[in-house]
Parts: sequence; C-alpha cells; structure tokens
Amino acid sequence: MRAVTGRRGPYLLLLAGLLFLVDTSCAKMIPIPEVDYKKTDAARKETYRLTTKENRIYDFEKFSVTDSTLVILEVKSYGENPSLHDVSKIETPVVVPWGDVTSLERYDYWNLGTALGIVGCVTVAGCVLYYVLMMATLGAALSGLN
Repeated sequence: MRAVTGRRGPYLLLLAGLLFLVDTSCAKMIPIPEVDYKKTDAARKETYRLTTKENRIYDFEKFSVTDSTLVILEVKSYGENPSLHDVSKIETPVVVPWGDVTSLERYDYWNLGTALGIVGCVTVAGCVLYYVLMMATLGAALSGLN
C-alpha cells in the first residue's frame, strides 16, 4: 500500500482512471430512415443495430443488402438484451426480410467530446484527492506537535 500512497501514487491512479474511461467512451445511435434501408453501404466499416418485429436485436458490421432482405454475415450480439446472449449460438448468415425490420440504426462514436468530459471529471476528482491527501498530511503533522 506504501507504493500507492507515495508522492506519485494518486496521480498514477488518476491517469489509470482517465485511460480506462477514455477507452470505454460512449456511443450514440443514429436512426436510418426506412426509405434508406436498402441504400445502406456494406463496404463501410461501421456497426449497425437492427430490431425486428419480434423484438430481436442484432448488432453487426458485415452484411449484404438485396431488394427484399438484409443478410447479416457476422453477428456481434443479438437478442432482446444483446449483451446477455452468446453470439456463438447463432448461425450465420441471418436473413431478415425488409418487411420484418422495425428499425435500423448506426452506432456513432464521439470520442473527442467524451474525452473532454472525462478529462474534466478526472481533473475535478484529482483536485479533490489532492486536497484530501494534503489535509491528511497537515493533520498528521499538526497532531505531532502536541
């Protein structure tokens, strides 16, 4: 514990926290209008989310588009709550008729804005941590005077 409470310890912990938060930055979903479903470009390296009438959700990158179907070639996650299902259990390709599609969305990662917000939060946390450590050090020094 001595290494973490040393002079550089709090700053290393803050740096580790900042790197972790930047690495797990947020994403938002951009809805694709229904008239543009068939115009979706499979050559672009982007992640999409498809929701069907049965409330099945598929997250995917590799796919192909025909006049009547969307063919998902590689599924990243699926299910009513995609993060809870094992992708290895689904057989690909998944063929979804356009009539069964409720929504099609594209992930949009906004790393610069997220990073700026995280840097601000970590800076405030660092100031608070520095204040707490300085008060603890000052308290220990003053108690030694008695």
